[in-house]
Amino acid sequence: MNKNSKKMKGFPKRLLAFMLCCFWLVATVPVSAAAMQTGESQITEESTLEQKMEIGSEEQPPFSSGSSESDEGAEEQLDISDEIGESVIDTGTEMSPVDALFERLMACEAYDELVAIMENLTDEEYALMAQFTDEQNTAMGMKVNKLGGYGAATLEEQSEEIDPDAAFIWITKTFVGIDEIPSGFSISVGENQYDVAQAEKSTREDGSIVLKWRIPVAASASYQLKESGAEVDNYTLTADPSGILTEDGTEVSVDASRVTMEWKEDINECSNQVFALSDDHVFIVAAKKNVIVLSAAPLGVTARTAIINEIKTFSADFKHNNGDTVSFYQISQYLGQTITIGGTSVTVSEDGTTATIGATKEWTKVKNYQYGYEAAQSDISITNTYRPKVCDLTISKLVSGNMGDRNKEFSFTATLPGKGYSFGGVTYSIDDGETLNVDAADNSLSFTLKHGQSITLNGLPVGAIFAVTENIDGNEYVTTVDGEAGISKIITLAETNADILFENRKDVTVDTGVLLDTLPYILILGVVAVGAVLLIKKRRNRDDD
Repeated sequence: MNKNSKKMKGFPKRLLAFMLCCFWLVATVPVSAAAMQTGESQITEESTLEQKMEIGSEEQPPFSSGSSESDEGAEEQLDISDEIGESVIDTGTEMSPVDALFERLMACEAYDELVAIMENLTDEEYALMAQFTDEQNTAMGMKVNKLGGYGAATLEEQSEEIDPDAAFIWITKTFVGIDEIPSGFSISVGENQYDVAQAEKSTREDGSIVLKWRIPVAASASYQLKESGAEVDNYTLTADPSGILTEDGTEVSVDASRVTMEWKEDINECSNQVFALSDDHVFIVAAKKNVIVLSAAPLGVTARTAIINEIKTFSADFKHNNGDTVSFYQISQYLGQTITIGGTSVTVSEDGTTATIGATKEWTKVKNYQYGYEAAQSDISITNTYRPKVCDLTISKLVSGNMGDRNKEFSFTATLPGKGYSFGGVTYSIDDGETLNVDAADNSLSFTLKHGQSITLNGLPVGAIFAVTENIDGNEYVTTVDGEAGISKIITLAETNADILFENRKDVTVDTGVLLDTLPYILILGVVAVGAVLLIKKRRNRDDD
């Protein structure tokens, strides 16, 4: 056997297993109703016990039980147990190894002495304990109770037959690309609806949000699923599996092939065994009436289907291997308790690491399996991926005026000042040149444009606030943005692409040296000059004559 099913060393756990075996036998040995109701029941307990041993009767003395017994009752039980021991070992024949071990244990006068012996029993001696007769088990159990200060308990007080676990599925929902789950989100399985408050919520390292529901269902190969309220403004949504967002939903199948099954060992002797419990192990029990599966972790439909498929491969010596009568029990629910499963007592340790199996004739064989625990943690997985809707934006530069410098580079700064938005994934190019990535860490972009140039930003998130400012450095230009005076533009990005035009104008009046307020005098001087010229010319003509 491997470490998952070896008998545990150390007294407390070994003695606990033995005590449970004894308690079970005390409670299940038939009691004679006639002996309790007639005057014959008044005979001394010693003579009754001696007669039973001599004739091999199966009848047992009517022991009292219950933790509320008086001290006097407890003393009577000790006397009875001592008498049983004496009657068993005083046979006048050579003592067998089983009887010798029984005599050795019954001879203990103190609890610590019994502890010391049982702590040092070999595996062979421990196997001899399983061969104790009903009378020996009864006497040994009462001896342990008396020395340890315990009261005898009936089987009903120790445990009760528990019901198998109901079938369920794990549904895992992952949200990628958003920081918060939509407030009205819910999923439906068949006609039943489940909201966020009913799920376990966690966040992965990559920021994705995970919801997990445990949903009771009838075991099936597929389920009808749909969800509502998953949409988020300004985001595109894709879901896997597809169709789950439609009004009618979609049918999703359970894939049991994802869960591996690896055989570890066969346990052919079921009584007084100690099973080591772990999340990735199951114990498959061949019982007289059905197949029992014991687990530490809850098993959803996918894991159950994988286990049933494995059971169908078992040989005929494993009863009920058709997979039709399989009951599942997550025994880690019963920490520190003794329960009954398939007519057999099972005691779960306080820390949930072991299960001690009592004496049983109902269980005939056990198989220990390791299964794909991680794959079994989700029967159905759904992923919603959200991507921001995006748009493009172009910023152009125009320089005008008789003194505008068309070779000058004008500097700009663009930002996304709104909460939750960044330039991540945004690219840009100037005049259809090289495409570059915006540095998302700075959440801003600085660039320069000359006259006639433009910059185009691709992949801006729809719904974000976009701001762009021209950095004026006292260049005496008159700046307008889309025809309005100013140096900045702030817009909310929509799904349609946008354009912004910055115009810088610079005009200067040309100095011709003429002052308009002296014009009349200039005209007078002109007339005088013309008159002088005509007068001189007339005199010359006269002199010629």
